[in-house]
Amino acid sequence: MMNELGYRWVSGGFAAICLGLLLGGTAFGMGLSGVVTTPEGNPIGDADVWVTQDHEVQHQKTGASGKFAVKDLQVGPAELVAWKDGWSLGGHFGPLSADADIKVVLQRTGQIRLRIVSNTFFPVPGASVKTMLINDQLLVSPPDLAPAGFAPIRASDQGLLVIPNLPQGGFIKLVVGHPDYADSTVAYLPVREEQQEIVLVPGIKLRGRVAHKGRGVAGARVAVRQVGAGSARETSDLVSDAEGYFSVKLTAGVYQVMASHRDYATQGPLSVTMVEGQDPTVELSLETPRFLRGTVLGPDNHGLAGVQVVYRAGEMVSATALSQADGGIVLKVAGSEGTLTVLPPPGLMTAALPNVPVKLGEEQDVKIEAIALKRLPEVSGTVLDDEGQPVAGALVSSHDFETPLLALTNEAGAFQLTLGTMPDKKKVLLRVEHPLRFLDRKLEVDLDRTKPLKVTLAPFQPDLAERPLLPADKELADLRQAPAPPLEGADWFNGAPLTLEALRGKVVVLHFWAGFDDSAPGAGRLQEVQALHAALRTVDDVVFIGVHDASSTAAEVTTFVQRFNVQFPVMRDADPYKTFTSYGIVYLPQTVLIDKKGELRYFQVEGRLLELIKALRREG
Repeated sequence: MMNELGYRWVSGGFAAICLGLLLGGTAFGMGLSGVVTTPEGNPIGDADVWVTQDHEVQHQKTGASGKFAVKDLQVGPAELVAWKDGWSLGGHFGPLSADADIKVVLQRTGQIRLRIVSNTFFPVPGASVKTMLINDQLLVSPPDLAPAGFAPIRASDQGLLVIPNLPQGGFIKLVVGHPDYADSTVAYLPVREEQQEIVLVPGIKLRGRVAHKGRGVAGARVAVRQVGAGSARETSDLVSDAEGYFSVKLTAGVYQVMASHRDYATQGPLSVTMVEGQDPTVELSLETPRFLRGTVLGPDNHGLAGVQVVYRAGEMVSATALSQADGGIVLKVAGSEGTLTVLPPPGLMTAALPNVPVKLGEEQDVKIEAIALKRLPEVSGTVLDDEGQPVAGALVSSHDFETPLLALTNEAGAFQLTLGTMPDKKKVLLRVEHPLRFLDRKLEVDLDRTKPLKVTLAPFQPDLAERPLLPADKELADLRQAPAPPLEGADWFNGAPLTLEALRGKVVVLHFWAGFDDSAPGAGRLQEVQALHAALRTVDDVVFIGVHDASSTAAEVTTFVQRFNVQFPVMRDADPYKTFTSYGIVYLPQTVLIDKKGELRYFQVEGRLLELIKALRREG
């Protein structure tokens, strides 16, 4: 049976970044097989297939039937890349916990043309692509694949860098590097022929050494991440030389640096502040390991492979491992006590506490009790109004998830919330709100005692107070109580073009978004707006309009609208960001409410979007 590899990035700080560095107790013997085809399903023979684990690559060619089979893989992240001349790169990346059989579809090919320049706008010959993430599905690391026949992607003497063999209409995220400059991370680039420019800056040199009891450790992996500007991100992944030394160039900022090696226990990350004019030096210590062993059991009480566990000494992550085929885990840790955190796969939760206190004392090898997992419960129930009548279209939302869980009640007032991943605690805070009246109910649900709920709503006063302004909100704040700027769109989707003038007498919900924004706030807000559009589909005085940023083409926006199943009208902003600029939109997501007189009223809508819409409807 064919099934595609899925992947879930693990949240929780440095553990996510160092997963590939800190795996312990791995065992070889799994296989990854499949077939490479065209979009029409025809097999592609003689295609190159690369499979990478922990920077080690296996390479083979598909047979005439398009099939491949790679053996001797371990539990852990795996990158599969397939390609044949005339077709785009294809593949998957994600955790491998058992034998897998997958289908790889290669698409029609496109390319990206980049000009790599310095901060003084001179070309940078020899700049190269270090990693690229294609369509959020395929991770390609050219330096790892190059020894196995993958062509390096480097800039010419004129700084021209062409990335070929990309899926038409897709997008990539990439890291461009050069020994004399700091790495440059580009969050989103659409696959199009127009030449685009990337600027590299000289950077500040960070030198370091990885040591154990004062002696340098060769072949240690060093992960460097920048913190403080949005979500933390990995900047570099290095390997120490024969004497344990490493170096990297970074831009100014605060970084965390962490070293690991299979033969040693890892200390927590070291914080380093990079300042112009200073080239700091750090020493990263590795410790003699102490072994922590255990077993992860699935709902059937058998060992479960591929479950991530994280060991923290204080607040610092010092070890991470994935359970093996028999459910066994082995972590190499330092110190005498810490906390073991279990991160169950989608659909499962821990039967007991997700955080297990561990005291090793003087022992060098400690076995803990088996960690049992069970299926995540479904939260269901019925919603009644203050007169005991079922409420259709009530919004049920979680308030303590990074990306909220959302559901609407049906005609009988019934709802069902299915949890995809385990929350940080065993209790979930829900809010249930009437779609038309000022009735709601907040309640806490114990995930260990889930029975169908009977939720009776009660009156509440809407929260209409102004919030403290962020510096980026000033332009929007200046527009309050004034006629909203007109909509200037290049293209419209899901309907004919709309104007605010023609929508006088209606409440307008303007949602500024971008399909490539895969952040938790971006995904959560889009889901909320979609749910409210569905909840208010029976009223005629509320209109939802999505305003997509202008950097994407019409074809790309069409893909995003289809991918996220957006049902309300969407406008692609006119270049150069005319509507974004007239509203002062400088970050995403941003949702703006316009009253029935056409005046901009609210934009600080977090946690109260539906009640603000209802308040504007009430104004008449």
